[in-house]
Amino acid sequence: MQMFLVVATVLLAVVVSGTGQRCASTPAHAVCSVVAFGARGDGKTDDTGPIQEALACAACDVVVLPFGGVFVARGVNLSSNTELRVETGAVLMGAASVAGWPLVDALPSYPLSRDHNSQPRYQALIAGYDVVNVSISGGGRIDGRGEMWWRAVRKHELSMQRPPLIEIVGGVGVRITELELKDSPYYHIHPYMCRGVVVDRVRIDAPLGSPNTDGIDPDSSSDVRITRCTISSGDDHISLKAGKGWEGYAWGVPTERVLIADNIFHHGAGIAIGSETGGGIADVVVSNATLDASQSAVRFKTCPTYGRGMTNVTYDGVVGIGLLDGLFVDMAYECGAANASLPAPIFASVTLRNLQLDGIGRAGAITCLPSGCRNWRLADVHVASIEGWTVTPGGMLVSRYRKYGREEEAQLAVQREESMRRLAEAKAARAQVEEMKGAMVAQFTAMGREMETVTERMKVEERRLEEGIDSVFAAARSSARAHAIRQAVDELDAKERELLGQPPTAPPVTPPTSTDGAGADAAASATVSGKGDLRGRRG
Repeated sequence: MQMFLVVATVLLAVVVSGTGQRCASTPAHAVCSVVAFGARGDGKTDDTGPIQEALACAACDVVVLPFGGVFVARGVNLSSNTELRVETGAVLMGAASVAGWPLVDALPSYPLSRDHNSQPRYQALIAGYDVVNVSISGGGRIDGRGEMWWRAVRKHELSMQRPPLIEIVGGVGVRITELELKDSPYYHIHPYMCRGVVVDRVRIDAPLGSPNTDGIDPDSSSDVRITRCTISSGDDHISLKAGKGWEGYAWGVPTERVLIADNIFHHGAGIAIGSETGGGIADVVVSNATLDASQSAVRFKTCPTYGRGMTNVTYDGVVGIGLLDGLFVDMAYECGAANASLPAPIFASVTLRNLQLDGIGRAGAITCLPSGCRNWRLADVHVASIEGWTVTPGGMLVSRYRKYGREEEAQLAVQREESMRRLAEAKAARAQVEEMKGAMVAQFTAMGREMETVTERMKVEERRLEEGIDSVFAAARSSARAHAIRQAVDELDAKERELLGQPPTAPPVTPPTSTDGAGADAAASATVSGKGDLRGRRG
């Protein structure tokens, strides 16, 4: 499906079509380092142009940001059938200022962007539009430098929506694997109207209080798999979306067939569905999830003005420690003015089973619209909480859960304190691991630089050796020429003697090495005798 997103008032400073000299000299199906295209990777120079040139080069199947480099950019665009590989020890970092950041139109099912209801909005640091078979991988870090954006939005200094870290629009076959994503200005990963999305072994880190820094937000996308990720964020860890308000309902593109499995979630708001449910959300499975110090384990939200809702959703095998709420369901979440032309959303066919939640503030708060929550089932849900359940209109079947009342608050407070102590120990261990990881990266970086120095020295020695060899060959060639000249002179001399009727020149007689008198006399005699013989032949 062709998207009509158009770059608006500001374009990238350098957009290369792939016909440049560097691309023209690149062989087909190449692995291309952005350094070869002119990127500096010094953490200061704007490398947007060289990175974009490499990504636009049709000959480059893989575009590499190599180990040890810190590459600064203001927004680059992926091409189909391309892998962007940020190697371990490399960093792709957003520019340090908003000036010059490219702009794009608002998404069709979000007519106005969040910050100041603006249109257009800032482009993602890594974007892709109508792309097929794209991949972002490599083990390195992508850093959005979000602090300056968060500060600006808190001070109401931005007139347009902040950029996501990664946003793919209209993509088919999208893989984001083995990366560290940090401090996005807005959402970290936002696949919009995509099919076939895999996010695997990605670590996402943003501080508490950082606004709208959701981890992964599949939006009007289908066949999505999110596995083995670790996420800490200032908002939802994961949020499934499908367009907002009348525009979202009119486009009607659902998010469906989603698997979220084997993930770990630290601070953040939880695993959410909504609030933007205009296109509908269906066939979702969340399994084997672990949460700590989060707002909630299960988080469903929408508004009467958003339409459709969700159906056929299962959470199975969720463990949570130190959460504010076990379950949070709100069908009147941050709503605007009602739109009578839209049908009210429905949350239907929801199964929550095998949930083990300890040290919880409130077991659950479920606020449904009249007849809005239909055919719910809770099975084997165990919640140790200070406060119990709050349920407003709706219908659901609850089986085999235990509600802890006020008489057990003291016991639960002790339990929660113990849970938080264990959590603090786990965080301390995690911090130690991060410190060790940082030290290892620094060590590897130093080793890489040392290897580069050794390589340069070896190149210098190699050049010296080549020069020495060239000198030897030059001397040998010079000696051979001298020998050839002597031989030619001797041949001419021989010809001259032959023409004059003279006998050939006798070879010189080497005197004996003895230094006694007899030997010297014999040598002199031999020399004189030789001359006498020559005179005799001439006479």
